[in-house]
Formats: sequence, C-alpha cells, structure tokens
Amino acid sequence: MNSYLIALGGNCGTTETMFQQAVEWLSHATESPETAVLSRTFRTSPVGASAGDEFLNAAAIVESELSAFEFLRALQSVENRLGRTRAVRWGPRTLDLDLLLAGPHVIDSHELLLPHPALWYRTFVLSSAVEIAGEWQHPLLQETLQSLWSRLQQRPLQVSLQLSETLTPGNVSLSLLQQTLHSEPSDVTWTLQRTDSEFAQVVLWPASALQPAYSYAVPQHRTRTISLFVQDHADALVQLQQLRTALCG
Repeated sequence: MNSYLIALGGNCGTTETMFQQAVEWLSHATESPETAVLSRTFRTSPVGASAGDEFLNAAAIVESELSAFEFLRALQSVENRLGRTRAVRWGPRTLDLDLLLAGPHVIDSHELLLPHPALWYRTFVLSSAVEIAGEWQHPLLQETLQSLWSRLQQRPLQVSLQLSETLTPGNVSLSLLQQTLHSEPSDVTWTLQRTDSEFAQVVLWPASALQPAYSYAVPQHRTRTISLFVQDHADALVQLQQLRTALCG
C-alpha cells in the first residue's frame, strides 16, 4: 500500500464541495475509502495577474495500491470529471490536483517529478499539507513538512538572485530586477549575494523547448535552489513576482 499526499486548489464554482467529491472519487478509484484524509480549507492569494479571485486550498492523504504513475492518471481523470480546463496558464480554475509526495519515493521522469519541486516553498501548499502530514519527511531535503513550514514563516525571507552561465547579462539585468522588486511591498528581501541565512537561491535560466517558461527543474538533494526558466527580462520579473506571492501567501 502506498501513501500519497496531494494538494487541492480552485477558485471557480463550489470549490469546497469539489474537494470533498474529488477525495471521495479518488478513494473509490483506489479501493481504499476508509484511509482518505482531507485537511481544512484555506483561503490563499492568487498567484499571477490572470489567476482571478482568491483561491481555496486543501491537502489530502490517500492510501492506494496504485503506482505513482497510475495514481497521477487517476488524479487527472478526477480533474477532468469535475470540469478542469487549462485554457489559460496560471488562470482561474475549477480544480487543481497536484501529487506532492509518495512517501519516501523520488521519481524523475518527463511525466512525473517527486517530490513536487515547489512543495517546500509554496505557502498555499504547505499551509494545508502540514495540518495532516506535518511529520512526513521531504525525501530530498531530509526535513519534515512541519520544519519546512516553520522555516517559511520567517520574515523577511532572504532570497538571492543569480544568473545561470547560459543566461547573459544582456538578456536579463539582475540589478534592475532587484530594484523593481524592492520598490514593491514585500516580505521578501532580494539580494544579489548568497548568504548563510538565506531562505533560497533563485537561478534564472534561458527558456527552451525542453525547459519552457514556468516549467520545473529536476529537484536536487539537499539544495534550496529555485530554477526559473525565463524568456526575457519582462518574463523574469513576472515569474519573480509570482514566486513572491507563492512564498508569502
């Protein structure tokens, strides 16, 4: 039997009802209705200018005999049954179901990355996940979700900005990004120098066919690095502003 931690989110329609229905359908699909646990629902800020109104978020644990890939397809099937559409990236949505953890398993494939690469730094994910899975351990960072959540509550969060070797200063100006970000209200301190006390390092990479903008890098062992794949300076700024919202809620 496998234990799966999933994140639920949405801001269209009867979201809380959909959360309950999604977990019920998943439980029956995996033949383990007695072992599904759903957290409370939390209201969170929308991430991105096109995201619409504030979101409702929750987390659930589902026990299943399905493999991680089979369970992922079950999640996608439930999303479709409940009317999930993907017309606008980071847009309003009826239901998001993201697979966060599969116990201690680490998976690196085109179809699935586990643990979810953004699990450790998204307030809207950890706020509900920690309620029902606080003692679960992140298999790469070797910390519990409760520890990761506590670390995320520090203010201000210090984040360093770096350019990858393949993204030249002519494409993106770190100093201009920092100046713009500091001019906006924030609980994040953006620095250009790495420090021992920083929460995370953000590395900007050029977007490509293999790693398009908004895609995830393969998570690495014991590193707190967030890789953003950007098309140009304007795109880098938008993604950093969205990251700030994800960090602070």
